[in-house]
Amino acid sequence: MIYTKGFPNAAVYTLFKLITTHNPTIERFHWGDTDLAGLQIASIFNKIAPLRLWRCGLIDVMRHKDSLIKTGKDEKERIVMFMENNSDFPFREVLEFSSNNGWLEQEQYTAEVKHQ
Repeated sequence: MIYTKGFPNAAVYTLFKLITTHNPTIERFHWGDTDLAGLQIASIFNKIAPLRLWRCGLIDVMRHKDSLIKTGKDEKERIVMFMENNSDFPFREVLEFSSNNGWLEQEQYTAEVKHQ
């Protein structure tokens, strides 16, 4: 498990690359927010070695629709511009959903699970 607390620095990037090179068959997951920044972080790691979204994929976000944080106008504009310039973005469906419906903060997911 690697905790980045935001965008990965050079040391984290290198560590992830070393781990995936040494263990290429292990499954890799990313758990983060579904706003633009959170999914960009997932994409950075995904470029090093393919991974799956965990607790922040489209089905998860849809399931927690009542807890989503509204995506502001400026953020929606950034997302539209980002998607226009990154047609191959691997987490496009989640980002589009988050833009239209709000984004899931990973801590919110944890809080909901505790109350169930």
